Amino acid sequence: MPAFKNLLEKSYKELKSPRSLTAASLLVAIYAISYYPAVGRFMIIPGFIEIRFGFIVLAVAGALFGPFMAMVVAFLGDITGVLLFSGASFFWGFTINWMVLAFVFGLCFYKEKITLPRIVCAMLFNTCAISSLLTPLMLQMISGRPFQEWFFLRLPLNAIMLPVNIVLLYLALRTVCSVYDRVLASHR
Repeated sequence: MPAFKNLLEKSYKELKSPRSLTAASLLVAIYAISYYPAVGRFMIIPGFIEIRFGFIVLAVAGALFGPFMAMVVAFLGDITGVLLFSGASFFWGFTINWMVLAFVFGLCFYKEKITLPRIVCAMLFNTCAISSLLTPLMLQMISGRPFQEWFFLRLPLNAIMLPVNIVLLYLALRTVCSVYDRVLASHR
């Protein structure tokens, strides 16, 4: 338990660091831009399977700055992205989903070596808890259609996208964290 408390304390201190705030503001902007359809998603089967890149930004925020700053990035980036680029109505439930995911990414990756097992665990949480349970619940709130309908409709999509998202996250996170570490080392 002391290690967990220590991790949260270090993450909280990132909220007060000018360097962290500056980098996080760039991540907020990148995350918001990911809502622009031509930038933030790649259609495989239009209307059914698409690769979205926003979750990678949240994972980077979690890895670099911990769970608290990652939640701030998710909150500000989601609201900004929806209002500026998506053309859809804002719904607070999806913001909560993204904040929970960002917090989990921070717990999994902050001050830790980026490994495939860590990424698999984080993406399994995302697929099982967020994409398969919370998102259908939020869609039920918006549409009035039953939870079970949304759950079973999204199940094949989640199963298909899990390995794709694991590979994308592994490649992106390893690369970004490596570059960030080298930049920090050169400025010390």
